[in-house]
Amino acid sequence: MPIQTEIVVNADTLVIAVTGFKNKLSLKIPDFFESANLVKTSKIIVSDPTRRKTLYGLPPEFPCFFDVINYLQERISSLQPKKVITTGTSAGGHTALLLGHLLKVDKAVAFAPYPYLSLKEARKRQDPIKKSIRRFTQQLDEFPDAVKPYLDLRPHLSKWNGKTEYNIHVSRGREWDYRRANYLRGCPHVSIIDHPFDTHGVAKELAQLNQLSQCFAH
Repeated sequence: MPIQTEIVVNADTLVIAVTGFKNKLSLKIPDFFESANLVKTSKIIVSDPTRRKTLYGLPPEFPCFFDVINYLQERISSLQPKKVITTGTSAGGHTALLLGHLLKVDKAVAFAPYPYLSLKEARKRQDPIKKSIRRFTQQLDEFPDAVKPYLDLRPHLSKWNGKTEYNIHVSRGREWDYRRANYLRGCPHVSIIDHPFDTHGVAKELAQLNQLSQCFAH
């Protein structure tokens, strides 16, 4: 299932988590929630086996991206949580930031995200993007025109939605992860939190140090 929901009775927090290309949150999904101290929250897990970042929808249940947005809005409205968080790792970090912005959640937490997903921007910045992202960008002509603007997050996050705080966690020693994160520096209410690691799996490193929960503590 592309979207899995786990409702915890009387939970005051809803977490919408978006997996990366390996269908993980750097760690296995249950391990991530346990390490992040989010076990007692209600959860919606979004995974896209086509690796198109939900921008092509999640068919057949959700034929287009805006069907995904509408579904998530309906779930938030029905659950009425006191706090909504979006989170994601790697390529899922892009979607977590985008969903956080469009849904006007309280907090979006991304780990080593790809803030732009176009070869044009990558070439402009001389970004040696991974083959998995390159394969994604080669499919861009297939994407509906309505979602193409969402490939680059900076124009959207440059205009604050009035509610969301964005926290981006990245390894200081992972050069291009660090550069990509800093692409969003200066956007309103965006904080870049760098850590003394040299790995793409920053969430996993934080979990091993029992520090992942601190990313969601406030």
